Amino acid sequence: MLYLFLSGVLILYVISRVFLKRKAIPTPTKGYSPSPLLPSNTKSSFDEIYQLIRKEEGINYTAKRDGKDKKGNELYSIGIGHQIQPGEQYLMTSTITEEDAILLFDKDIERIIADMNKNIKVSLNKNQQLALISLRYRIGPGYFNESTLLKELNKGNYQRASEEFKNWRLSEGKIVPGLVARAERERVRFLTPPVFSGLFLPGNISPLSTEGGAPKFFPTNILKGPAKKPTYNFSAPFTIPKL
Repeated sequence: MLYLFLSGVLILYVISRVFLKRKAIPTPTKGYSPSPLLPSNTKSSFDEIYQLIRKEEGINYTAKRDGKDKKGNELYSIGIGHQIQPGEQYLMTSTITEEDAILLFDKDIERIIADMNKNIKVSLNKNQQLALISLRYRIGPGYFNESTLLKELNKGNYQRASEEFKNWRLSEGKIVPGLVARAERERVRFLTPPVFSGLFLPGNISPLSTEGGAPKFFPTNILKGPAKKPTYNFSAPFTIPKL
């Protein structure tokens, strides 16, 4: 009888371990973690643009000198190549976090895409889009919108436009080897067909949207007092009307 009792207890213990097993506590994660992406030739994501620009620009947690403007005024940047603007003087003496840098990058990309959509009149494949975002990010709206590259592009002269990347290699009037190399990477990307061929189609779509019409995730308050830590959807489809 004791043998049967002990056998029954053992069987009940095994059953309880199998069917009532407690879920493991998820491992906490910190900082940025890219989301898996499905290849697409009609949508790029915040993640893809972030990865490209972060690789090219690097990151600085304090302000650093970043050349001069057309009038000879000193320029400074912080984070992922964010150029410090009038009204952001507090950033000159700030030490920012990784999250702060992403917040600044969010706003920069939102503004850049909106401006590019106004000024680019032709359809682009994904690699052309990313190459132009990289160029626009580093030279700013004034130079980009007045460039021969944009004029040729809007005429449909893609090959001629690609030849203009090499001209964007100067800083304060001097050729910079790093900019020469970056311009060549942009040119090669621009000329490289995407894995899946096709064109972005024009349409009235928000510069950044998600499947099912979820709202844009760009934060509006940056580095101004305590705020809830934002949740980033790095796989949010980045749908461009004209790009």
